[in-house]
Amino acid sequence: MSLSDPTTIDDDAAAEVQQAINQLAHHSSSSSSSSSTTTATTSTTTHTYHSALSSSNQNHPPKPPLIIQPWTKEEQQSNIQAVKDAVQHAWQGYVTHAWGHDELAPLSKQGKDSFGGLGATIIDSMDTLYMMGFRDEYCKAVEWALTTDQLDFNLRHNSGDDDASAFEIIIRVVGGLLAAHDVTFISTSHPADKDTIITNNNLLALIQKAKSITERLLPIYTNSKSGIPYNIINLTTQATKNPRLNLNASSLAELGTHQLEFYRLSQLTGDEKYAAFGQNSIQVMHDKYPKDGLKPLFIDPTNATFIGRKVSLGAVGDSYYEYLLKLWLLGGRREEKYRYMWVQAMDAALSRLLFTSKQGATYIAEFDRYTVKHKMDHLACFVPGMLSLGLLSGALGNGTNSGGESTITISTTANNNNNINNNIKKSQYLDAAVKLADTCYHMYSYQPSGLSPEFITFSMTTGEMMAGNYNNGGGGGGGGGAASYLHRPEAIESFWYLWRLTGDWKYRIWGLEIFKSIEKHCKVESGGYTGIKNVRGGGGGGGGGKKRKKEGEGEEGGEVMEKDDTQQSFFIAETLKYLWLLFGGGDDEGWDWENGWVMNTEAHPLRVVG
Repeated sequence: MSLSDPTTIDDDAAAEVQQAINQLAHHSSSSSSSSSTTTATTSTTTHTYHSALSSSNQNHPPKPPLIIQPWTKEEQQSNIQAVKDAVQHAWQGYVTHAWGHDELAPLSKQGKDSFGGLGATIIDSMDTLYMMGFRDEYCKAVEWALTTDQLDFNLRHNSGDDDASAFEIIIRVVGGLLAAHDVTFISTSHPADKDTIITNNNLLALIQKAKSITERLLPIYTNSKSGIPYNIINLTTQATKNPRLNLNASSLAELGTHQLEFYRLSQLTGDEKYAAFGQNSIQVMHDKYPKDGLKPLFIDPTNATFIGRKVSLGAVGDSYYEYLLKLWLLGGRREEKYRYMWVQAMDAALSRLLFTSKQGATYIAEFDRYTVKHKMDHLACFVPGMLSLGLLSGALGNGTNSGGESTITISTTANNNNNINNNIKKSQYLDAAVKLADTCYHMYSYQPSGLSPEFITFSMTTGEMMAGNYNNGGGGGGGGGAASYLHRPEAIESFWYLWRLTGDWKYRIWGLEIFKSIEKHCKVESGGYTGIKNVRGGGGGGGGGKKRKKEGEGEEGGEVMEKDDTQQSFFIAETLKYLWLLFGGGDDEGWDWENGWVMNTEAHPLRVVG
């Protein structure tokens, strides 16, 4: 399949869309079923994947066509095991060198605290360890969470700089604790009575830990007059503020990415205030700006007014839109307001921000002060998965929300008279998802390392797709860290959703290619995985020459990639978990991903109840 104009569906894309539309009809007829995950019918034929971009881009030498061949059962099990081996290697490196710290610095063999010193990697990893069957490692993590002083704010030592991002703590720590409870409490394939640490009382204690941490964070809401939360809180004094970098404003993603965790916490504790705090900030957005599907990135918490006009589905905006859809799902598909707001936003995004380069790459651009920035963050690679989840879950419905306002017209204004066939709308969403995922794969495949930069830009003169700050006279460049690889999971996440929707083996093959590059360039022999400073090779700035080998930089052949000495806490929680799921991990254990679970933005599965 080649990339083409987003308004035109080429033959291969049309076939993939039709296959998925047929599968959606099956989902619609059985959506009330509580059976295990349903996957689209998969192709069993071998074919060659050709990209229109590879052969026409002078700065990226053509690569051999990728053979898309379904795996044998033995090959699939081998690939699943390889991911589990990577989880074990990452975990043991952390345990050996950074236990109790937020993250591992694998080259310097020490810990670092980026999120308030709450042991983020431990809590971030718990549900992944349990799902993959690492019972001893899981029990060690749970025991730490239940006994450490680091999660007890009456006992923990103030290091002097206790400022932390409430957003990061909520998605990593609160979400991790809730998910550890949920995946363990309902498990049938791993009976709880075999392990003394996994008892009902201890699982309930995890909820109390999540509640205690959330209580510590609530001043981000109670200190706000508008209902829009602050972003930064001092864990000792509970003073709140926003970063100067954000113009002292709250960011869209951070105010809109507490809702799943707070909703589930209210369900588990019976205290509705947590859900009320989270949902109120969404209500403020809806009440003040009902006709704006796409929202600017910065909001003044004193009066809930927007600051500036920058719009992005990448950094600082991304998970606001993700949580509109997922809050509707976690609430049992009852709160139509959230579904409507999500469809309204996606219609506007596909109409105003979806572009195709001169070389055929479809991408989500950014909007800043009436100017389009032809730049796409890797973070925005979650969009194909989000669109696919919307299709899998029936979020497009029959084309109207409960209030009768049209969700079909690609506009920021609802139109009561719009009668476009809903299958056409579904095709538009899926076609965008397929083509955006293709671009996300090329963010990896075009680099010498096979790993993606933080963002890419597109030349308006040549259509060239450039990694971060790489600028050959085309359109735009980036900052010093733009060409770095930080273990981002978004592309792999989207491949998993698209695999479930279409059954196209290319998504698994792409995931395997990325995993091989991670193993080659990021694995540290003494334990753990590191990021890469420059995916094009050389240093972390503008390019530069080859670097001397350091411990952990033992690639055989090709250019050595300089490391950043950080194993992100989400590497196990998200990147490796999504690879495991994409390859078929857990498929025989009855996970009902269609109806029973919702992933938070850190890939922590939260149970849908009621």
